[in-house]
Amino acid sequence: MKHRRRAHRSWVRAIALGDGGSSGGDSGSGSCTTTPAGVDVGATSTYPSGTWKAAGSNNDPYIVGQDTGGYFAFTAICPHRGCKVGSPSGTGATTCPCHGAIFDGNGAVTKGPATSPLQHYAVAICNGHVYVDSSTAVDPSTRSN
Repeated sequence: MKHRRRAHRSWVRAIALGDGGSSGGDSGSGSCTTTPAGVDVGATSTYPSGTWKAAGSNNDPYIVGQDTGGYFAFTAICPHRGCKVGSPSGTGATTCPCHGAIFDGNGAVTKGPATSPLQHYAVAICNGHVYVDSSTAVDPSTRSN
């Protein structure tokens, strides 16, 4: 239980500081001594600035991206009826194949029937890898470096 509390505190620090739990914001390498909670979705080099990629599993899918503010992730499950959205385009836009809802590169609804945005998750950068904690919801403006 102590480990989970420590990991949770690490995520809270990451969210509060906007640094993904990294020490010093060292250009995306994110030095750390404890592996963050969540899923390792690959090296930071997998997500160059201005890109979005599908990640996670069929049971817990999400979209991971990087913009000028840093790394971010949001669910790939449409809030309208729970369908998995399609792969993101070059601008990050994605479409729900079930009813045609469209979301922009930050998960905001641009066309219904969905009325809620795609939920953002906590992201941490650790030793050059991106970790997504889908059990921790964050504000859509949250970024990690």
